[in-house]
Amino acid sequence: MKHLKWITLALLVILALALAACGGGQATQAPAATQAPAEPTKAPEATKAPEPTKAPEATKAPEATGAFTCDDKVGCIDIKPNDPIVLGYGLVTTGANASLGTDSKRGVEIAIDDAKGELLGHKVQLVGEDTGCSPEGGQAAASKLASNTAIVGIIGTSCSSEARVLAPVVSKAGKVIISPSNTAPDLTLPDKRAPGYFRTAHNDKVQGRAAAQFAIDQGIKKAATIHDGSLYAEQLANVFAENFKALGGEIVAQEAVNVGDTDMSPVLTRIASLSPELIYYPIF
Repeated sequence: MKHLKWITLALLVILALALAACGGGQATQAPAATQAPAEPTKAPEATKAPEPTKAPEATKAPEATGAFTCDDKVGCIDIKPNDPIVLGYGLVTTGANASLGTDSKRGVEIAIDDAKGELLGHKVQLVGEDTGCSPEGGQAAASKLASNTAIVGIIGTSCSSEARVLAPVVSKAGKVIISPSNTAPDLTLPDKRAPGYFRTAHNDKVQGRAAAQFAIDQGIKKAATIHDGSLYAEQLANVFAENFKALGGEIVAQEAVNVGDTDMSPVLTRIASLSPELIYYPIF
């Protein structure tokens, strides 16, 4: 930088000399010698060369925008632009309880039809498994639904006993499952609920409490309960009894029968001897 300044100064001097030499015209008289100044002028102090400027730091390349980061604790599923959105179901569609699952499955089909078979520009496909309304059926369906990587979410289950084994498996596989009919209270307890499990049906804690409140409001003071051995009925009977007693009523008996029993005489005889005013008998 200092070297460049000296070159520039030298060029200016040469240019000034050239202009003086090219003045033209008549020769002028040399001016009279001027008196030397009393004090010699000081030579100008040498100017400090400017400090070299630092080269600018290399700027980081901007991070790519638009990249999706999955931070959902259940998981995320990628759907390519031309791929369908695949919905699964885990419902009981055969056997004695088929009407429960079939009703839910048809509801899903109607919803898809109402949406013209499309969602967010993707075709919607429905695939599923019969869960049989049993833990064994739920376990078998869970393996198949969890292994299908195309499934985004699942409608199910029909029965609470299926959900207990199915929900943790599909939830661990990164899928959401929403039940239209599970009511067992423990399925949504904070310490027992699978992260991907949800339901739209009421909780038995709500249903049992409502029934107990209704009985008390009707003036019932003594009641008995019977259930059919199913998870649904047993828990509902227990919730009713708990709330009925909390509201000031008396539970004189809590009995159970088996699905398929035709002679109820023994259990009814025991209950009759205790003179309840009401029998709460939820069955599945």
